[in-house]
Amino acid sequence: MLRPQDITGEHAGPDHPMEYWWRADTTVTEGKAHVHYTRYWIKEHTPKGVWVGWSPRTHSEHNTPQFNKRHHWKWVSKHSRRRWCYPTKAEALDSLKHRTRWRVGYARQAFDNAMAVYNLLALENDQ
Repeated sequence: MLRPQDITGEHAGPDHPMEYWWRADTTVTEGKAHVHYTRYWIKEHTPKGVWVGWSPRTHSEHNTPQFNKRHHWKWVSKHSRRRWCYPTKAEALDSLKHRTRWRVGYARQAFDNAMAVYNLLALENDQ
């Protein structure tokens, strides 16, 4: 378990509890989809959002944040309809469902457009 005193940097100390937000993503291997969660460390809360960060070398659930230049930081709005990450795993999974639904709709439209072109070309070749 990571303790607040394990954090180094300007936000370290016992008065700064360890916080993180989640993002759900999928990987497909051998025809099976797997959901995995990525934990993003909270660097700072602002009135309109939070600064979240991750280490490029240890981008996993078990990494210890080192608040320095080697980390990547991203600002996430608290009030936007679509966010990069969410405070709970349940919200992150719900976001994944919505993103996947959008991707399926986009793929269906692209497939329908491709079939329309294919059918048009097939009709021209028959004449």
